[in-house]
Amino acid sequence: MKNKKLIIIRCITNPYYGLGHFKRCFFLAKSLRTIGFDILFIITKNSFVESELLKNNLQYKIILNYSNIINEVKKIQEISNQINSKIIIVDMRNFSEIFLKELKSEFYTILIDDAWNKNIFSNLVLNGTTIQKYHKYTKYYNAKIFTGLNFFITLQNWLEANKS
Repeated sequence: MKNKKLIIIRCITNPYYGLGHFKRCFFLAKSLRTIGFDILFIITKNSFVESELLKNNLQYKIILNYSNIINEVKKIQEISNQINSKIIIVDMRNFSEIFLKELKSEFYTILIDDAWNKNIFSNLVLNGTTIQKYHKYTKYYNAKIFTGLNFFITLQNWLEANKS
C-alpha cells in the first residue's frame, strides 16, 4: 500500500542558481507538515540546505548530481520504493519536462514554478507568474493547471514584509 501521507520533494539546491527553488519548496514542506504530511527532500549535496532541513526536522536523502536525468529518475524510483511513497513535487526548472515524463507512469506528480516548460507531463501544475505567455502548455495527461499570483509560493516573512 502506498504511503499517502509521505510526499517526496525534488528541487534544485545548487548554491549558484537553485536556492530560490529550495526556499519555495522548504516553505511548502513546512506548510504541508502542519496539515499532517511527512516530507522527504531528495537533494544534491549542499551544506546550507542540509543545515536548514536539519534545523527544521525535515527528512532528506542526498543523491549524486547525475549527468544523465534517466539515472536520477532510477534513483528516485528506488528511494520511492524503499519509503513506499508515490507522490512527488518537482521544482527543477530546466529538467522538469524530461524528469516528469519519466516519472509520470508511477507517481502522482506536482510541478511548481516552471513557467518555461511548454509540455506538461504532470498531474498538477502551480505556476505563479502573471505573464500570460508562460501560461500556454501542451498537456500530455489530464493535468490540472493553476496560474497567476494566487499560486505564487513564497516565504511567509516575505509576504509579511511586503504588507507594510
